[in-house]
Amino acid sequence: MKKKIIFINLPRTGGVTLEPVLKKQYKDKVYFIDSTKGPITDISQIHPDKIPTLLCISGHFPFGFHKYLTDETRYITMLRDPVDRIISHYYSVIGRPWHYLHDKVVKNNLSIADYVTSGITIETSNSQTQLLSGCERPLPLNIDDPIAKEAIETAKRNLSNYFEVVGIFEKYEESVILFKRKLGWKNVFYYKQNVSQNSLVKDKISDETINIIKKYNLLDIELYFFAKKLFENMLMNKEKSFMKDLKILKIKNSIYSSIILNYKFTRKTLKKIIYQRIV
Repeated sequence: MKKKIIFINLPRTGGVTLEPVLKKQYKDKVYFIDSTKGPITDISQIHPDKIPTLLCISGHFPFGFHKYLTDETRYITMLRDPVDRIISHYYSVIGRPWHYLHDKVVKNNLSIADYVTSGITIETSNSQTQLLSGCERPLPLNIDDPIAKEAIETAKRNLSNYFEVVGIFEKYEESVILFKRKLGWKNVFYYKQNVSQNSLVKDKISDETINIIKKYNLLDIELYFFAKKLFENMLMNKEKSFMKDLKILKIKNSIYSSIILNYKFTRKTLKKIIYQRIV
């Protein structure tokens, strides 16, 4: 029997882009946890009768879902540079009126620094560490606090012992190839989705704001570099076939993206023409 795969989709790490890839691999045996109303802490959203039939569960939830399953289970995830992730998170919130934090951020005219320090969500302060450690409460900012120390060590231990692949957002294509090879996936080409519009790059943001983001994400920064080492160790013995797979994926992604963009442009143009004729 195949191992069940649990994908901890850390917010703003490319999880939406990976969803169609998961659907291609597991078809009707993948379940995406709905987290539109905020963080999820348990598996109660899935009907008990459906759980045994699933091969993959994906969503924004903390480590520990394997405790609800009887079959052999392995995790996968993707981490992202914490500063870049927070910047992307902010612009994602203000650019999406349906986001559960949108009204609070826009109506109060919060800057990135305001957003991080406001406390309106746990998603802006060490949330990668929190989710991967399985902790269900906000973590202390003081990295010397016993709770913070326990959380970061637990997260590192979980990544080392329970995760089949630890991907890195900045090496997205290489990460997908590792998923493909470790899990036996096929047809892993994809089109980038859910990209934040008008998101400023780190170089365009003040040092003061960057330092605030870092202050609130010191644990995530430490965990990110730990995850990068795990990832680099997986790539250390890359053979020629890996590089060939990577080259093929880049070509397929380019072709697929062109097809999708042309389709969207054609559809938009046709809608405009139809509307003009009606009017």
